[in-house]
Amino acid sequence: MKQPDLYARLELLSPEAQFPAEVPRSHAARVRRNTWAQLRKKGISLLNYFCGSTDPRISVEQTRHRVSRYRVFDPVTQQHLSFGSEPELRVWLDQRYYQ
Repeated sequence: MKQPDLYARLELLSPEAQFPAEVPRSHAARVRRNTWAQLRKKGISLLNYFCGSTDPRISVEQTRHRVSRYRVFDPVTQQHLSFGSEPELRVWLDQRYYQ
């Protein structure tokens, strides 16, 4: 095949035939946004793992009598605390934040 014939054939091909169909923009944007959100979340987790987080860890547990107790670990003071109600916990969190 001669060189000019090859270029003539390539020019006749439509862009759709040369390149695969693109993903609709809305889907691609959503995938990209979700990927960045997941990467950000993983990055924050890694940063907290290596540097330590100062945020308290809160868990809720039920007693035998089906009463909720709020258990808290404060990494700043290395204390384990327990609260009987959510308002008590919120007061402690506010005091901790403003110290």
